[in-house]
Amino acid sequence: MTDRENGPLPVRWDCLNEPLGPLENLLAGDYSLEIVSEPRTKLELFDSFELGLTTAGLALVKSKGEFRLVDAADLRGRVRIGAKLPRRKRVFWWDFAPGEVCDQLRRHLGLRAAVHLTTVDLSWHRVQIRNRDGKIVVRLWREQGQVEGRPLRAALTLAPLLGYTADAEQVAERIERASETFAPAREPLAERVLRLADRLTLPLSHKRLVQITADETVFRAVIRISEFLLLVARQNEAGIAGDVDTEFLHDYRVALRQLRSLLHLVKGAYTAPETERIRELLGAFGRATNRLRDLDVYLLEKDAHRARLPVALRPGLDPMFGAFERERTRELGRLKRRLLSDDYRKQITELQQRLHEQDFERGERAELPIGEVALHEIERRSRKLTKLGRKLSADSPDRAVHALRIECKKLRYLLEIFAQLFDRARLRPLVKRLKSLQDVLGAFNDNAVQQAALLRYLESATTIERETAAAVGALIGVLHGSEVEARGALRTRFARFDHASTRRWIRELADRPALDA
Repeated sequence: MTDRENGPLPVRWDCLNEPLGPLENLLAGDYSLEIVSEPRTKLELFDSFELGLTTAGLALVKSKGEFRLVDAADLRGRVRIGAKLPRRKRVFWWDFAPGEVCDQLRRHLGLRAAVHLTTVDLSWHRVQIRNRDGKIVVRLWREQGQVEGRPLRAALTLAPLLGYTADAEQVAERIERASETFAPAREPLAERVLRLADRLTLPLSHKRLVQITADETVFRAVIRISEFLLLVARQNEAGIAGDVDTEFLHDYRVALRQLRSLLHLVKGAYTAPETERIRELLGAFGRATNRLRDLDVYLLEKDAHRARLPVALRPGLDPMFGAFERERTRELGRLKRRLLSDDYRKQITELQQRLHEQDFERGERAELPIGEVALHEIERRSRKLTKLGRKLSADSPDRAVHALRIECKKLRYLLEIFAQLFDRARLRPLVKRLKSLQDVLGAFNDNAVQQAALLRYLESATTIERETAAAVGALIGVLHGSEVEARGALRTRFARFDHASTRRWIRELADRPALDA
């Protein structure tokens, strides 16, 4: 038998040839086979743009109008959910009944929609293995099918029965020996199906940047990162136009902001006029999305806002959110027309081509090592952030808090974009402390911005029902309380960041010998 010290024998194999004849020969003398056919099944596979379920070993399948969450390994695993929903092309975690499975969908999908990726036609044969006494001691499942007209290689799955472990191991051992017919399966069935349908490729992510080294020149590093971030932004255009989910717009904006910040924070890669021209172009792309993103945030917070009010006041918010939804429809149409316009496509395509061809006049720091420049900018931004934070007081205007938030974002972008140049153990506590400060600054900003939006709604409405005015006024009061609470927590969070250990961590980044170059 195979050496068991390296782990258990595989219980799933790909069938390189027709398996049932060889299997019968392998087991002859000690076991007999009984084959039971199962009805063919058509399964629609759903997952998010980022394949959040597949990478977690799960599969959301739809069959005969019912959604089921099953194991990705064989798509026949224990049903974790069963739910009939109206006919739709996309589903979210909140479309399903509350419970453990809904929580799993929430964990792996987040704000992403699960959309139809492909359809697979599957048929199974249940192979019952009987011992010499005629008792069923092992079950095998043979599956085969088609994905969009392409044949799916058959597979065999072993299902041991309680009390017959020795028989299961003996059957597995014999199957293992027949390497010309059976090979250990390397990926779950869901992945095999998606690979055959060309839907298994993970999207680019601004969280996983291109690899650079500390001794690369500023020009080369900035060019490569910029080209990548622009690709990340562009891959979200179709999802925005199709209104698949709000994360497409969010990721589009983040990639553009990171790219714009990169050019500002690492000055000198290109000439100043060229840098400003590109940043203005990127800024125009981003500004075109501002209102839609604001409306997305308001509507995503709808249930949370309702829950903050007494039950009697909650219906009063419905007219306001109805107005936001209608405005969102108009804004989405406007942005979709812009993304599909010749003007937008020409501008962004020309920028992509220039980045790819590196057709830029080089700036004063273009030939310096990127590691040296990145460290200098991190230290400089940290000092500026600390200086701004120390000036804050209980009476500081909101714009001062906002300025601190912007500086935190700039430092965070630098740490994320150039994280690969530094030792993770030294970088992690610094990022964690900065993120803690950003969280409270973000809470402060969100509450302030949403109060302003609610006040604008009250001021712009020509007529408004008394119950709506009362509900919106009450919500403004609740948000103001949260804003005051966030401002109170800000001093503690900043003091934690403005600590000797933070400065030491940054010095240790700078002292890293040659940046492993």
